[in-house]
Amino acid sequence: MHRIIRAASFTILTAVLAGVAWGQSIPGGSFGLSGGNGYPSTGTIVLAAPSPSNSIRVTLASTASLANTSAVFITGVVGSGTGSKNFGNIINNKVWPFTVIDATHIDLAGSTLPSGVGTYTSGGSIFSTIAIPITANLGNGVNADSFTFGVQVVPQGNAPAITFASGQFIVDSGFSGNGLNETPGTGASANSLGISISQNSFEQSGSFPLGVLYVPVPTNALNGMSYTISFTEGDGANTTVVPQVDYTFTDTSTGTLNILQTPASFAKVSGDLQGGTAGAALSAPFAVVLTDANGVGIPGYTATFTVTAGGGKFSGSNTALVTTDRSEERRVGKE
Repeated sequence: MHRIIRAASFTILTAVLAGVAWGQSIPGGSFGLSGGNGYPSTGTIVLAAPSPSNSIRVTLASTASLANTSAVFITGVVGSGTGSKNFGNIINNKVWPFTVIDATHIDLAGSTLPSGVGTYTSGGSIFSTIAIPITANLGNGVNADSFTFGVQVVPQGNAPAITFASGQFIVDSGFSGNGLNETPGTGASANSLGISISQNSFEQSGSFPLGVLYVPVPTNALNGMSYTISFTEGDGANTTVVPQVDYTFTDTSTGTLNILQTPASFAKVSGDLQGGTAGAALSAPFAVVLTDANGVGIPGYTATFTVTAGGGKFSGSNTALVTTDRSEERRVGKE
């Protein structure tokens, strides 16, 4: 006689889907980021109003200083209206890709004005940004539809801190942006940002862009300063299968952000065409000033002074080389 033993409960020790144990994390690939250049620039908004296409058109004194940036950060606009229809709430504290219309106007890409929105009243500042493209490279057979990663920007030397509280990650057009979440760091971690993208109906494989992280360039950042950028974490998941497959990503990609100031004015200040007694020092130093489009002094450039007439010397030589610094002005004596 065979007896049947009835079990009150049982436990599944492991389950396998396509060779992956339930809850197991497998290699998914890697995340990548790109360094670049940042150009300090700030301007005052004169007017913001609807464009012919109902986007927001911003009037500035000049768009020349925005030539080296693809997106701007706007803050400080005062507008009428309440809640979500307050003009200032719509435009402030956001990163906006833009199109230059002419020498004094830009249109903010992706901006729309709802019916009944208030109007621009006054104020507003506009800043250039650094663009950090983020990519994903999935391994063979990997299809992920959610991604989580962290990025940090660390100032080098005397470079001022960059905080992500005013930055923004703009998802690539291949994603709808469903479930996008940004978590800026605070305190000692203010230079980090956590980003997650979740799209339950979308799967992507191979190598593709996730989006671009835009960070405002500190207005007190100077030519030659730099920042290192790197990932702090990274993972992904395919949430359209049961059980969910988790992927780990290698985050070894690093980059460098360099601050460059574009010279807009290089002018003589004093010292030219002087006369004096042979063998004696002249009364006025030779001085030049180098500034960018905002009138800010640019350090790190070499100014060459050359005697082109007369018998004067710079410490026994016909030429003198000096490096510009933060004071805007460079001087050299003459004997």
